[in-house]
Amino acid sequence: MAKETCGDFMFGTTAVTNISMAVESTSAESNPQFTAQAKNKDGETVAVKVGKLSGTATVSGFKKSDSAEPKIGDKFELEGKNFFVDKVSVTQSNEDFQKMEVTGKFWDGISGACGAA
Repeated sequence: MAKETCGDFMFGTTAVTNISMAVESTSAESNPQFTAQAKNKDGETVAVKVGKLSGTATVSGFKKSDSAEPKIGDKFELEGKNFFVDKVSVTQSNEDFQKMEVTGKFWDGISGACGAA
């Protein structure tokens, strides 16, 4: 875990690329896109096919004052996967800090999007 200074405060940070924040926490989960079973004439499962992984991640922390918020469809990298931003929330509870939370989705093998608005 790296350390980052913001004003007079020190934060432990996790490597998240393309998001300009002092990261406070991250979470990620993944599941197969599908699971299919082949059965024989007796109804017994004889083969299983598991699809590629897809998943979600949430990154939260403190927005850096001189940075822009990520936009829907932007990408960030966490744990070696490219996540596409699908939600951004920024909360300013006082004049010094803005809390930011970014969520995204990934699909194994997908690195770009077509027709993003």
